[in-house]
Amino acid sequence: MVPISSCIERLRTLDRVERIDCGRFERLLSLDRFQFRQFQIDLHQNLRLYPHNHHAFLAIAVKDFRFLHPFACVINYIYIRGLHFGQTIAYKMETINLTIDNITEPYRLAVENHYESFILHRFNGDHKFANSLIGLFITIPVYWIVGTAYTFIDIYQWPKFILKYKIQMDKSQVNGKDLRRLVKQVLFNQILGISLGVSFQWLQVNHILIPQSSTRIPTISRFITEWISFILIREVLFYYTHRLCHHGYLYRHIHKRHHEWQTPIALAAIYCHPIEHAIVNTFPVLIGPYLMQSHLLVSNLWLLYTVLLTLNDHCGYHFPWSLSPVFHDFHHLKFNVNYGILGILDWLHGTDKIFRKSKYFQNHRIYFGLTPPSDYSKMN
Repeated sequence: MVPISSCIERLRTLDRVERIDCGRFERLLSLDRFQFRQFQIDLHQNLRLYPHNHHAFLAIAVKDFRFLHPFACVINYIYIRGLHFGQTIAYKMETINLTIDNITEPYRLAVENHYESFILHRFNGDHKFANSLIGLFITIPVYWIVGTAYTFIDIYQWPKFILKYKIQMDKSQVNGKDLRRLVKQVLFNQILGISLGVSFQWLQVNHILIPQSSTRIPTISRFITEWISFILIREVLFYYTHRLCHHGYLYRHIHKRHHEWQTPIALAAIYCHPIEHAIVNTFPVLIGPYLMQSHLLVSNLWLLYTVLLTLNDHCGYHFPWSLSPVFHDFHHLKFNVNYGILGILDWLHGTDKIFRKSKYFQNHRIYFGLTPPSDYSKMN
């Protein structure tokens, strides 16, 4: 074993580590072989303070501490290596983010100035009222305008050239009775969703549970971070609440209403029981921006994205240059598959096995030609 004095001397001669308490390391060297956890913590601190010397610290950790159990040495080495790798990646990512943010800062300032000017002239500087009105516009007019355009195609089967993009060919179930029931339920759910949004905003304004939103337009790196967080938060919450709704009592009395449309249409995107709409549809969308303290502009962009995405997922048409709705359309066709949005958790839990074995799976992608990836009429 390397003498303790030799280890201490190494520590003294390392570059840029003059301020290390060598006595502390000397005491660590005399610890019992099973008490190396504190050594890991101290090594972590020294790596953080002197990242350029990680190789020297690793040498001491693995060679000069040979009195440790061999397995402990291996675990210790992996721990330190992984720690340094993570710190290196984080440092490089931070450098890249700062570079991108510096380049795009003039554009961020321009967007912020235009946004503030718009709010000032149109809403007398009342950001909360502006946010509520914009959110209301996205929730109701945008939903009905886009959804009605899709449904027009289903009702009148026109224009003909679009019908080749229909996923479930010859299975349209659109009729007057079903549409009237759908309109009533969707309008009620939209009122409920708006009420929930207003409630969240009231809690935020009064500093109850929910943190205040940012007053500054985010940088590009911050915007990307928030957007990814929104997507992941929604995916986790939607997957598990949606899957829960497919069990026994909850399916029979709540979720079955949404599956009345085995061949979905866009307007049926939020045709569901009010409890389901609140817990499965609305909460996973709203919670992300509040947790991330996002700027109101970012929150409304996220709301617009989710409204258009859910309309697309239920439209029943796989158009070129658009996100594929095949994944969720197959859920309506087979019921007990594809509970999520991205498909990550479905893959993890094996709830997409039937889908992956089907002919629909090969079509689940974005394509850029005018011809569908496969002839859907031969798959039904």
